[in-house]
Amino acid sequence: MKTPPKMLSPKDCSYLADLLETLLTTAKKAEAYSQKIEDTQVSDFAAHYYETLKSQYSILTDELKGSVNE
Repeated sequence: MKTPPKMLSPKDCSYLADLLETLLTTAKKAEAYSQKIEDTQVSDFAAHYYETLKSQYSILTDELKGSVNE
């Protein structure tokens, strides 16, 4: 598919909701692990992973908000 559809089906919405929920849960776990892990290198990786997931979550939600306003 070269361009996204103009409308989302209920199945698409359910899939996106599950994806966003998983992304947010994983991000929160990565943040918690980054604070508990004593190994600095692993802790830094978990913190970076958290920031990456948080950024992706924001991008996806902003895109979805934009499509609602159109």
